[in-house]
Amino acid sequence: MGKNMIIFGGEKLYNTHLKVRECLNDVRMFSAGKLCKLTLKGIDKYEWTSLKTTGVFVAQRRNHVGVAVGKHLVVHGGVDSFGNYLNDLKVLNLSNRFLIISNLFSYEKMVLTSRSKSVF
Repeated sequence: MGKNMIIFGGEKLYNTHLKVRECLNDVRMFSAGKLCKLTLKGIDKYEWTSLKTTGVFVAQRRNHVGVAVGKHLVVHGGVDSFGNYLNDLKVLNLSNRFLIISNLFSYEKMVLTSRSKSVF
């Protein structure tokens, strides 16, 4: 996606009424090319863009790891809104925004924390 930063999923603040930390499965983009021209006066002019995707539904998650590989965003694992560990692999084609589900699973149970991040 050139000089864009893509974010998948995440979490909201703890919901005291539902007693759950709600997770997200949305895809958002910020143009990193504009960052080079930011000034203190121009910061408020830049916004995140919500990307519409097609294809299969991907479970909401937080504490997952994602990495860009060519024109694809690969997402692995994480934790859902109910604290269940996810051990799956999902792929988003960034060219056509089509979500591809993969039946590949890790051979061992592991949790990737929110400290595992990649920025290119």
